[in-house]
Amino acid sequence: MNLILMLLMLALLCEGCICGKSKSSSPENNSAEFATPIPPSPDAAVTRLRVLLAPARIDELAAQPESKIGAHQLDLRIGIVNYWLVEGSSLRLYFNQRGVYDREDMAEIVIVSLWRSLHGLPAKVEEQIVQYNITHPDEK
Repeated sequence: MNLILMLLMLALLCEGCICGKSKSSSPENNSAEFATPIPPSPDAAVTRLRVLLAPARIDELAAQPESKIGAHQLDLRIGIVNYWLVEGSSLRLYFNQRGVYDREDMAEIVIVSLWRSLHGLPAKVEEQIVQYNITHPDEK
């Protein structure tokens, strides 16, 4: 089932259908840039995303309310999950060591951290992780 979903999302990304974005507007469509080097922490991931994302995409993200930012960035989430949160990656290990095991949740923490960075706010990654562990106690 996961393979089918992943193939469907890949097909949509290749066609530029997700969120109506062109292929050149986001790094998740350029796997060579997105894949290496894998950032070792959420802070490093935010720094990398600020370099990789097109200015228009940064503006689009910044315009969203924080309450909707993590769950509504499907194409960005797919890129983070598929390239940075692979088995054994330093970013995935960072989260696993803190009790977060679901890659979708890891990606959401990175995206929320990016949003906060764009607004000059502290990422508060540890607080996000505590909140994750409260709302997802069965995934430990």
